[in-house]
Amino acid sequence: NIESENGEVPPSRYTVTVLPSENGSNEGESATVRAYGPGVDGGNLYLEHPCPFTVDTGDLEGQLSIEVTGPNGPLIDSDLNVNMIDDGKFDVVYVPSVPGNYLTEVTFNGDPIAGNPFTVVVSDKSGDSSLVSVYGDGLTGGLINEALTFTIDTREAGHGSIDMAIEGPSKCEADYQDHGDGSCDVTYFPIEMGAYKIIIQFDHQDVPGSPFTANAVDASKAVASGPGLSLEPSLVGERALIYLDVEKSGRCEVECRTQETDGTVTKVLFDTLDEVTLSGSYIPSKPGIYQIDISMYGVAVHGSPFSVPVIDLSAVSVTGEGLKIGIVGGDNVIEVKTAGAGPGELKVLMLENQNKKNVNIALVPKSETRYQLLYSPSRPGLYSLQVGYSGVPLDPYLIRVIDPKAVEMEGPGLAAELPTKTLTYFTVNHSKTGCDEAIVRIDSKDSKSKVRLTKEKVSKYVYKYSYQLTDPKIYQISVLLDGESATNPPIRVAGIDQSSIKLYGEGLDGCIVSERGEFFIDTRHAGDGSIGLALEGPAETPVECTEVEEGVYKVCYTPTTPGLFNLNVNFSEKPVEGSPFQIPVTRGPPDASRVKAINLEAPGRFIVDARSAGGSGLLQVGVTGRFYPAEFISVKHNGDFTFAVTYDLLETEELTISVKWHGVEIEN
Repeated sequence: NIESENGEVPPSRYTVTVLPSENGSNEGESATVRAYGPGVDGGNLYLEHPCPFTVDTGDLEGQLSIEVTGPNGPLIDSDLNVNMIDDGKFDVVYVPSVPGNYLTEVTFNGDPIAGNPFTVVVSDKSGDSSLVSVYGDGLTGGLINEALTFTIDTREAGHGSIDMAIEGPSKCEADYQDHGDGSCDVTYFPIEMGAYKIIIQFDHQDVPGSPFTANAVDASKAVASGPGLSLEPSLVGERALIYLDVEKSGRCEVECRTQETDGTVTKVLFDTLDEVTLSGSYIPSKPGIYQIDISMYGVAVHGSPFSVPVIDLSAVSVTGEGLKIGIVGGDNVIEVKTAGAGPGELKVLMLENQNKKNVNIALVPKSETRYQLLYSPSRPGLYSLQVGYSGVPLDPYLIRVIDPKAVEMEGPGLAAELPTKTLTYFTVNHSKTGCDEAIVRIDSKDSKSKVRLTKEKVSKYVYKYSYQLTDPKIYQISVLLDGESATNPPIRVAGIDQSSIKLYGEGLDGCIVSERGEFFIDTRHAGDGSIGLALEGPAETPVECTEVEEGVYKVCYTPTTPGLFNLNVNFSEKPVEGSPFQIPVTRGPPDASRVKAINLEAPGRFIVDARSAGGSGLLQVGVTGRFYPAEFISVKHNGDFTFAVTYDLLETEELTISVKWHGVEIEN
């Protein structure tokens, strides 16, 4: 019986058999003699095949007796071979002639050894080639002048003989490493490139997969090319082709992968283009420097890995007012952004269409991916702008240049903000533009907000335009000369209706110290304008204003000091109705769970933080040692509901600190 501290060890009870010694002279010595091997342990044993095992007597001296009995009785000496291979070690081999059970008895000095007797089963199963397993990289091929290895496993196939031949461009000597268990490793060395046929038979029958075709190649002689490997950039979303010339290297399955800048790896498959050329392709999904690895059996072809730039022309944006209309003598600005376009260089060219002359255009870098194009034409007309990135041109841009400086506009009706339903006017003088007619209009994005514009002639080229804004909307005043805008951008006029602004929310009625106060400002019907906010009171209090939907703003503030605060609200620099608003700030009810004791590890002092705990400030502090209380305790209010506590205690080994806020102990 075997037991541990936790009880019996399964199966707990073991049964052994003790045999008597025949002569008693070496009683117990036979128990140290061991026999092992397939002939006594069993396994894949077949008739007419050797069944080996070993007997190890160690340093003992005595008489060893071995007897093997089969279905037809004891084996004769010719079928049983015993050889001493070392002091105390014997190799034993018997060859069964019939299938069935075989009993082996081993005694030492007349006593049975451990495990005696041994029973094994010998099968008459003949070899089955379909059960032979052949595997390993050497079956598909590899590099010339390097060892290629594969394994033949016949352990499940029964007994039989292996026949193998390797045929190919060069003679291949094969080395065999027999594992002694029905399997072996085969190594061969191709010295010339080409296809090698590996024929493997078991008992004169082909094993599964035989004959195998292995391609021996010289990866260093494969030549890779194509636009997919060129230093010229490939384009995102467009197929990039790769060609591999294998005429001098030999043909095999090519391993190719692309690795993007962020580490994303994509496998590239190759197909046969012709007898000596393989082709593959990839479609870049994002810009960057791609690393293209091409190898044969793990060895890089010549030039691999390849670094290929990939750009995304769709990420190159050309915008700006200078792209829509150019101004004679003006500083026309065009914005070009290349963020996300990949590695490359930006180049620009501008031509005057009428005489095909180059126009001076400055390329000013503002950052690594942002540029400004500055140009100043000397006369109106059509101009062409050509933008190229990394040597690849974008579609050209056509720009019309006008001379708006000759148009003169004045009057109160051109102010940026105007009250609604109030008559106003402005004048337009286009006498110096060279145009016979100027078209003036006032537009709004809201088709329902129409403005009636009354035109009155003052002189031949001067007109007065009267109007009034009906709604608090954004309007644009435009002047067109021969269909081209002379006001670029259009003059922006905002209609303002202060009376429609609404404020609501609990944060306008009051707030508790350290708690968040919130209210809303609704300007949806007031027009386009900016909000100005200021909260004035006993302590400086920041105010946050966030637009939660178009025209509706959420205002938040968190006061740290009680008292009466004044909230000033302006819209378009004018106070809204009711401003300033008075907001009382008080402390909330006491909440001991929100009080914190800080720096308790500092001897003789600590801080109590009750800024967010409400209450009027009733703080109780006790400090005691194991036997005596503190000699004195000092509590000082810092003015912001934090308290500095100091104490003097003779005992330091064991210390108890009690803190109560309005009679309730704080946490911990």
